[in-house]
Amino acid sequence: MNNSKSALIYTRISTNQKKQKNSLSIQLDTCRYFAESNGYNIAGEYCEEMSGRISERPKLQEAINRAIKEDHFIIVMKVDRLSRDHKCYSVIEPVMNKLRFVSFGDTQVDPFVFSILLAVSVNESNLISMRVKMSLQKLKNQGRKLGSKNMPELYAKGLKVRKENALAYAKSAKPIIDDFISLGYTTNKDLCYKLNECTFRTRTGKPFTEQNLYRLRKYIQRNL
Repeated sequence: MNNSKSALIYTRISTNQKKQKNSLSIQLDTCRYFAESNGYNIAGEYCEEMSGRISERPKLQEAINRAIKEDHFIIVMKVDRLSRDHKCYSVIEPVMNKLRFVSFGDTQVDPFVFSILLAVSVNESNLISMRVKMSLQKLKNQGRKLGSKNMPELYAKGLKVRKENALAYAKSAKPIIDDFISLGYTTNKDLCYKLNECTFRTRTGKPFTEQNLYRLRKYIQRNL
């Protein structure tokens, strides 16, 4: 009898990679070790660069859909890597019995326990936001001037320039993406490979990932 289990690994870092420079590799290594130690065959790995406050994330939904379709478990290091938003419960409910958190071992987490852990994760996120606001207020109370008196005007000008640059880049990217799609490269994974292969880069000069390509295609749909 074959007792091996199949699993997908899901990892997440926030959009601020400077503060979480090593977080992704740590999560991956930890989840891989957990899988090996508990008899799981890794069928795929889904890495996401998006805030945990956003409940509906493309890579998470992709992992959930695949887990349902192919009967995989989903391994996550901790609850706060899965989400920092109460709304996520409705998203992950279909695979609740298939979730395995490294911090809890190879066992199904009770929905009630999960809801408590999720509440703690949300509270941590709120506390971080509160500390930042309190620090800024303290500086203001001490007479520190934050920003410039012309800040609203400078911000408006900067925003206009960023919008213009983003639109110009989207216009240059659209025909290239459309050409690859017409050749049969229709998934974000395949498109990333072809865009990187021809050395076409993101607006910030970085190689394409499925996440930033997803955001670019959504932007193109909305604005072009």
